[in-house]
Order: sequence, then C-alpha cells, then structure tokens
Amino acid sequence: MAVADIQRFQQILGTAKSALIILPENPTIDTIAAGLALSLALRRNDKSPLAVSVACPTPMTVEVNRLVGINEVRQDFADKNLCISFVNYPSEDVDKVSYNIDNGQFALTIAPKPGKTLPKREQIDITHQELMPDIVVVVGVNYPDGLGVFAQERKILENVNLTLLGNTPLSGWPRGVELIDASSSSISEVAQDVVSELGLPMDEDIATNLFLGIEDGTANFTSASVSASTFAKAASLLQGGARRQEAMPKMIRQTQHSQIPPVWEEPQANKGPMPL
Repeated sequence: MAVADIQRFQQILGTAKSALIILPENPTIDTIAAGLALSLALRRNDKSPLAVSVACPTPMTVEVNRLVGINEVRQDFADKNLCISFVNYPSEDVDKVSYNIDNGQFALTIAPKPGKTLPKREQIDITHQELMPDIVVVVGVNYPDGLGVFAQERKILENVNLTLLGNTPLSGWPRGVELIDASSSSISEVAQDVVSELGLPMDEDIATNLFLGIEDGTANFTSASVSASTFAKAASLLQGGARRQEAMPKMIRQTQHSQIPPVWEEPQANKGPMPL
C-alpha cells in the first residue's frame, strides 16, 4: 500500500462529511467484514465522524449475521431525491411554494402570481436524483463488472472521490486512491492497516469484524499466503477486544450443542447367541 495513497485518502477524509462503501456482488465474509469495519471506524472517529452507508448489489446471507453492522447493509446504490420541475413554464410566474401534512398525507402547493396561470399537468416532470457522498470506497472488487447491477452506475464513479481497497491488482477502474496490498492474505488485513495508519478508532466491534474477516480470508489461518504479519495482526485484534467466540456461526454452534454423541457399549458375552 503506497504511502502517497494513504496520505491522499487522509486529505479527502479531512473535508468529507459523507461516505459510501460499496461491496461486490456475492461478497465473501472477509470482504463484508473489511467494509463494515471501515464503516464503523469512520463513523466513530471523534475528530471528524462521517455519515457512512454500506451498499451491496446482492442480499446478505445468514452466515454473516455475526458481523457487527450487517443489518445496515443496503441494496440500493445511493440515496435519491424526488425532483419536481415544470417544463416550458416561466419560473417568474411562481409566487410561492409550500407544503402541508394532513392525516399523514403530504401535499405540495405551488401558488402562481396574481394573473398568472398554473402549470399544466403535461408540464410537470418528476424524476429521482441520486445524491452521491463525498467519498466512495469500493472494497474487494478487482474489475468494475464485479459490482453486479451496480456496474450500471460506473459512470457516476468517474465524478466522485473514488477509493479502491483490496489485496489483489485492479483493472478497468477510473483513476482514484488505491489502498491495495497484494502481500496481504486477506482484505481485512488491509482494512486494519488503513484504520491504523489513519489513527481511526479500534474498538471491540471493529476488532471483531476484522478478526472474523481474517479468519475467513485465510481459511482459518491455513492459507499458503498466511505470514507472520497475519498472526501479528490477528493477535493485535484479540488484544483489542475481538470476540473470538463469534467466529463460529450461531446456527452451527446450536446444532453442535444439540447433538448427543453416541454411547459405546461393550458387547456382553452372557447374552447368548444372536437369533437367526
């Protein structure tokens, strides 16, 4: 991970007020954990907390329910505003605009100036306008096509402060900040480095997500890419309060606890011959 990219990301964070973290189509636990950990760290930064949302083109599965913040992952690309405009209607003819809520029903009122006519129905144009955050962080997506249905919005990413986070080389992306470390055995390790380098908070929830991500990304530390650095980072997370007991999915734990192991009985010689 280049120092220049970390510094550039830090500069962007200094002026930002909102961020969107985008996950790939069918993300791994490692990818989701890294994205959620970064989201929590950015939100809980006392110096300059951000309004952060996490989006994924596919729904979350039961196996990731143990990750902190998983219930906040959304499936839409960005927030939208409802825009009402009038086609070929002079703006100077509008006197005032007001609204009221009656019995839970919202009503918008457009009052023309005296002597002026109201806009006709066919002149009313209603659209949805996407509200893009100050920063977009794409986690664990090597190619834009990995965004699934979100790939249709890739043109929007060309006009935002784009940051790419992962542990594999990238291709086909517009220019942006690249928080990439190909020597890391998991994406969560890269996210841990980013949180550390930026001086962001590391509480028990963030440490737990990162630890679970490392476990998944390294196949429980059995991957050939695991290094001494991997174990050192995992140890640091445990020292920071990572809850290891969450590493096994709740469904599996309940199943294992409900199973009663068979009892071995020695054969008894005095029972006589078995019946034919």
